[in-house]
Amino acid sequence: MIPRYTLPEMAAVWSDQARLRHWLEIEVLAVEAWARLGKVPQEDARAVRERASFTVERVRELEEVTRHDVAAFVQCVAESVGPAGRWIHFGLTSSDVLDTGFALQLREAADLLLARTERLLGAVKRMALEHRDTVMAGRTHGVHAEPTSFGHKLALGAFELDRDRERLRRAREAVSVGKVSGAVGTYAQLDPRVEEHVCGELGLRLKADLVRDLCLAPTEEIVAPLLRQIEAPAERQRPLLTDGVHADRDLAVADLAEEDVPIAVDFRDGGPGVIVRRLRR
Repeated sequence: MIPRYTLPEMAAVWSDQARLRHWLEIEVLAVEAWARLGKVPQEDARAVRERASFTVERVRELEEVTRHDVAAFVQCVAESVGPAGRWIHFGLTSSDVLDTGFALQLREAADLLLARTERLLGAVKRMALEHRDTVMAGRTHGVHAEPTSFGHKLALGAFELDRDRERLRRAREAVSVGKVSGAVGTYAQLDPRVEEHVCGELGLRLKADLVRDLCLAPTEEIVAPLLRQIEAPAERQRPLLTDGVHADRDLAVADLAEEDVPIAVDFRDGGPGVIVRRLRR
């Protein structure tokens, strides 16, 4: 992430520390799943849970030798555990860690976006009520049209944001998918119950449930819905922002209006609802 263009909390989600922290939890959960199946000694699983750690600096140092990010990470974590570290990454393949960890980062990013969307929606709703009686000129084809209310325009923006919020929720669900199925996704070296345990503990759906014929889905097919919904809300709010720039000028022109102006700017039960009323100048 480019620091000057990124909020600190979003930068933290995509930091190396956060990425490797997710990798570590996946690896530890996999060892614990093997222990539940009797393949790994319980005392070794406990040692992994208690001792497993990493530093970004050590992983980078090892990667200079391994030329492989996951291999460097696995070696770093195994060093921190001791003899029981031999079970780290047992039966897994790199994409098990990469894709599942990426899903966790995407979910965290979506949570931040949803929280900001909630705040923005609340602010727009408050402003819509505040300006429900603020008359202004409507605009069409870039020029003045019939009178309207600035609160009406804000209310329309609130309705858009409410729909965007729901789209973001669906996109968050779409990316909340994990995969722990071993080399080439065949479960040949890994019991499917390991995947069920890891994804269950992380609150992720199983990718195999979505694409059972292949077990592996291209990551871009999972991520695309979230990326589209990150971009779309800002683009849909562009007309509202443009109107805001011209609001002062339009309000002056609207003072000439002598007709009643129909508007729809009320809200009910905490979410957008509509009451059509008439505003007398």
